[in-house]
Amino acid sequence: MKKTDTEILCDKLLSYIHTSHELKQVSLALETIAIDRHFKNHADSIVNDSDLKDAQKKRQLLYLLGTIENSTIHNFFSDEVDSNNLWIFDLQKIDYLDEFIKKFQQATEKIITLHLTSAKDMTPQQIRTISKDLSHEFGTKIIIEHSINKNLIGGVVVKFDNYIFDYSIRSKFQQFQREWLSSLERTSKLTGRYDPLKTL
Repeated sequence: MKKTDTEILCDKLLSYIHTSHELKQVSLALETIAIDRHFKNHADSIVNDSDLKDAQKKRQLLYLLGTIENSTIHNFFSDEVDSNNLWIFDLQKIDYLDEFIKKFQQATEKIITLHLTSAKDMTPQQIRTISKDLSHEFGTKIIIEHSINKNLIGGVVVKFDNYIFDYSIRSKFQQFQREWLSSLERTSKLTGRYDPLKTL
């Protein structure tokens, strides 16, 4: 089934978002815009002003978009205005902006959140790369909820649905310790020095 223009825009906006924090901030900013009649009416009056040329409409819309505090939303709408997608601000026949916001909120319900715990802080670029790579690999939007646990020493722990994947150095040390103790126990049995009471 072919996607509507608003659904295509939702996909574009989702491509700007890589963390659960960003998603929350974007959702709140869109809800604020949805109830801001002054912003919407002003944008609509610019788009439908027959006395303005397209370049003038774009300039005025970009100025109006400067009032949006969320940088992701600001950059997204600015890119759409630069691409001549002014229709999203047209309220004459259909409130495309409201339709877009509703579609976006529906799309967020299908997003998968991956909980990533690392020993050290990660750069925004590293988190973006992980989100993009996993989204591409799984064919669905995956965002990252990142936290830091210095007890991990190094590496990461990934929680996905009910699964936990422990790639931390601490986990590797514990695995090595178990294998080493098991090996030591087998060697003690072979040499006749095994005392089960000492292992309790």
